[in-house]
Amino acid sequence: MAVISESAIPGTAALVRTQPAMISCPDGAELRGVFHSPDHATPLTVIINAATGVPARWYGPFASYLATKGFGVLRYDYRGVATSRSAASRSTRWYHWGQQDFEGALGWVRRHRPGSKVCIVGHSFGGFLPGLAHSASDVVRILTVGAQYAHWADYPPGSRAKLILKWHLVMRLLSKACGRFPGRRLGWGEDLPSGVARDWARGLERFEDHFPQSQRDHIRECFAAVDADILAIGFTDDPMASPRAIRRALEYYISANCNVITLDPVGLGSPSIGHLGFFDERKGRVLWPSAAQWLRGQTDGSIFQTSSPKPPDETVEEDRSNSQ
Repeated sequence: MAVISESAIPGTAALVRTQPAMISCPDGAELRGVFHSPDHATPLTVIINAATGVPARWYGPFASYLATKGFGVLRYDYRGVATSRSAASRSTRWYHWGQQDFEGALGWVRRHRPGSKVCIVGHSFGGFLPGLAHSASDVVRILTVGAQYAHWADYPPGSRAKLILKWHLVMRLLSKACGRFPGRRLGWGEDLPSGVARDWARGLERFEDHFPQSQRDHIRECFAAVDADILAIGFTDDPMASPRAIRRALEYYISANCNVITLDPVGLGSPSIGHLGFFDERKGRVLWPSAAQWLRGQTDGSIFQTSSPKPPDETVEEDRSNSQ
């Protein structure tokens, strides 16, 4: 996976100060992150929740851009990933990333940015997991990009067989054999704890089914406690996050004000954006001003002004994916 270095951010690196952020989780685990300081005082802080297997450094250019627009921005690696690799154990699961790691990130902001209003930018599973944290009710706005939790039946027909083979068969077998998913060796993103890889590979229809029966009601209640404004962005060429998958993830946020927008990269002047391109400066930068506006609570003149309460017709979206 291509990674953009912070030193290669044209026009923004000189304006943004970064500092290491050590994040303490409720269970005592220590995570590594980076805080991007705004170039002028602001009461807004953004936490970036990464996709599974994507290192926090991938989001550096986007974080720096938001900092030039007045946001304080915290990006961090989950336990078991990249710079926080040593914080994981074999038993680390997806829900640890929400209940412990994201909760720890919220705690870091409370300590270092007291009184700040907290917004989230969540990519893929990182856009779904906020509802797992006990303090997520403190969040005021959540911008998600391709957010879902990898239920295999939601993949568009044109990419379903390939993704099932890759993420639900090969991942499961290699994780069992190696005790960890060797993503870097395969060129499939970062290495992952075996528990996280197994959660992804199971591809369950209902996310709470990853938990014992006695915990499932509590999980649904945590999601229901989130009353933030949520804008879920999807792309017509994203093979992972179909409109059905995005809607399935949003259904857990029953108290939130949810809107969805599905964008066609061609209409944005880009041949492709897919699942990762929003955070790639070459492909996604055209959308960053609108992202900053929405996080600030402004939509006039934004590309996201056309957001609607429901995803577009899924048949149309899935037919397009067959022609990719």
